[in-house]
Amino acid sequence: MIVSSAILGLVLLIKNSLDKRLVKGIKIIIAGAVMLILAGYADSVSHTIFGSGELVSIPHVILESAPALSALGSFLVLSQVCGHKARKLIPLAILTIIFSLGLIIFNLAMVLGGAMFCIPVYQVLSSGCAIL
Repeated sequence: MIVSSAILGLVLLIKNSLDKRLVKGIKIIIAGAVMLILAGYADSVSHTIFGSGELVSIPHVILESAPALSALGSFLVLSQVCGHKARKLIPLAILTIIFSLGLIIFNLAMVLGGAMFCIPVYQVLSSGCAIL
């Protein structure tokens, strides 16, 4: 979905002369899509080389922050569109940003307090903690 939005935005950038406020949002969407593609490839390579690793790795952080960046670009584009119907999507863009940032914050909490989360899992399941 993000990549298709970026492709559509790229086509609009090439074909039309858009308002500079729209261009900024579209460029942010494209940057998020490029980050998503590159981080997905890097994550695939790292899993091939190292196996299934930790929850928090550099490719994972980029994979989680790229949708937030694209959602921010979408919000910027939607906030500049004059049409009443398009503006109805602004709350959805805001929710997407919040949920994407929530995932990043959750993973940072796992890094900082992973053992605290794993002890109850270990006590219940009598096995290792798969979330780290």
